[in-house]
Amino acid sequence: MGDWKTKAFKRGRFDAILKVGGSVIWGHAASGCADALEEAGRTKKLLVIPGGGAPDNLIEKQHNSTPLDGRVFHQMTLLAQDQSGLLFSNKRSHIVPVRTVDEAELIASSGKVAVLLPHNLLMTIDVFRYTNRVTSDSMAAYVAGLLRCDHFILVKSRKPSTLPVTKLSLMADAGYVDEVFPEMVEANRYECLFADIQDIKGLALQIQDLEKRLLPRLLRTVDQARNR
Repeated sequence: MGDWKTKAFKRGRFDAILKVGGSVIWGHAASGCADALEEAGRTKKLLVIPGGGAPDNLIEKQHNSTPLDGRVFHQMTLLAQDQSGLLFSNKRSHIVPVRTVDEAELIASSGKVAVLLPHNLLMTIDVFRYTNRVTSDSMAAYVAGLLRCDHFILVKSRKPSTLPVTKLSLMADAGYVDEVFPEMVEANRYECLFADIQDIKGLALQIQDLEKRLLPRLLRTVDQARNR
């Protein structure tokens, strides 16, 4: 009978979905990252999901001082991601903020990079518990699985230099990703790769060779991660 998922779901809407960390977007390397993705987006269909960054840090500080209602906290952190997405899109004219997947697909298919402002989508489907144990990394990984992408790239401001990058559980234990992330990646069975600021200059070139080289410097597959 074949794979029912192949029969039922769309594939190939994006060549890669990238979660770009808030610390990247609000940091000194944002312009370099924007340049790399804008260049890659001319020939690859890319969707960026932003992290929360500076606004999210303020919300966390407020929540730790005076606890917020869970739903309010969740909404505020998603809106922080929207703000980061708007900031990132302001870096280059071919990086465009969107609120829907259809709009993202149109933008990505036109040689531009779509940046999803995730608040509306994630509050509409409302699948996550209202807790800071699930961060924007896992939320982005979930969206990548929902959209049936083949390559999910996590772009952060630092790399886990002392950890084996194929050991997702160790990365979670060290706080590099949240505790849900390893299971989220394994369940979705896509290529999960990692990049940090030091790799930004080569990011556009490596995305061009996505299918052929599987981003060798941006690192590894979920099949290897299962051996953790």
